Amino acid sequence: MKATKQPFSMMLKSATIAFAIFAGSVSGASFAQTIPDLGEAAQFSVLAGSTVTNTGSSIITGELGVSPGTAITGFPPGIVRLGQIRSNDAIAAQAVADTLVAYNNLAGQAVTTEQAAALGSGMVLIPGVYHFTSAADITGSLVLDAQGSSTAVFVFQVEEALTLNNNAAINLINGATASNVFWQVGTSATLGTSSAFYGSILAGAGITLNTGATLVGRALAGTAVTLDGNTVTLSTTTTGETPTPIPGTELPGIDKVINSAGQASTATIKAGATSNGGASYSSSFSTSEQIVVNAELAFEAADVGKAANVFVVIKYISTTGVEQWLMENGDGDFFVWDQNVETLVSIYSSNSIGSSISGELFSGTLDAGRYEIFIGYTAQGGELIYSETPLAFVVTQL
Repeated sequence: MKATKQPFSMMLKSATIAFAIFAGSVSGASFAQTIPDLGEAAQFSVLAGSTVTNTGSSIITGELGVSPGTAITGFPPGIVRLGQIRSNDAIAAQAVADTLVAYNNLAGQAVTTEQAAALGSGMVLIPGVYHFTSAADITGSLVLDAQGSSTAVFVFQVEEALTLNNNAAINLINGATASNVFWQVGTSATLGTSSAFYGSILAGAGITLNTGATLVGRALAGTAVTLDGNTVTLSTTTTGETPTPIPGTELPGIDKVINSAGQASTATIKAGATSNGGASYSSSFSTSEQIVVNAELAFEAADVGKAANVFVVIKYISTTGVEQWLMENGDGDFFVWDQNVETLVSIYSSNSIGSSISGELFSGTLDAGRYEIFIGYTAQGGELIYSETPLAFVVTQL
């Protein structure tokens, strides 16, 4: 596949003042309505100071970590895609430190509206800094209206607890993006059963996602994060600009495929396999097997530290020879792709990429046919780059 050039703007802007505390009083310094610098925390979907506990089949896209605590339970059955599980390593520790800075940046921003505790029921809010003297409680639908600006920022300063009630939802309209929505919470945050939340939560205490709650953004907790069959996906941004083709660049792509018996096929040519420009084929899987596809993507040295979006596309050839292109979203779902780079959906977003990422792309059964999987990324100010060599494997009908 050919690389295509696509401008990409930073999702975060630098903040210049840091505070040493997470919750509590903040100095008199104030900030304009801006996005805080999340630093290392930007790549985390879930980050806790003490523990992360999961029940059920939660799917986390992005990094998951704890520091200075070490306890992470419930993975598996929970899944972390395109990220690592980090138990008090150097990256998790730095992410916690950077969260403290961002938390206090948000708490110090100049208030534009003193807001009553009750939110939702169709309420519409425009960009601004909203301050709650006690708790914030959301029922029904809360609409965030960016008024046509994709750079519009929403900041919510909640002195006490934040609650999104059962089946409640935050809706984004007119250019609003989850990556520009921030909730600074003095104590705990709770997302109710089957609720839908957009934005990054930075809580002084714990964050709880009840059964079936979804979060597009981040759960960054001073103490514990508790999950129960949830989907947590890092938010992404798009430029809306039309890419132009440039010559392709080959990158490392898919790492391995594992079947339900735990047998791995690494991305190297195996005995009896057919080579296609360096692609690798696993032993044939069956339609009844649970297949896990893992990926490892190495970023070019010049792109390390930049903001980036990661994309996955799949060329599927049915048993009757019909060819179809698919793309994957951050929830692990596949959609028909029209091969137009403007319609690509990112499966992972980071504001400061490292040298590589790895994680699970897919887990489940597949229809019979042949699959060729390409993985790539677009970095800040650079081109959209895809691996010219896919991972290919065959699924046979039992």
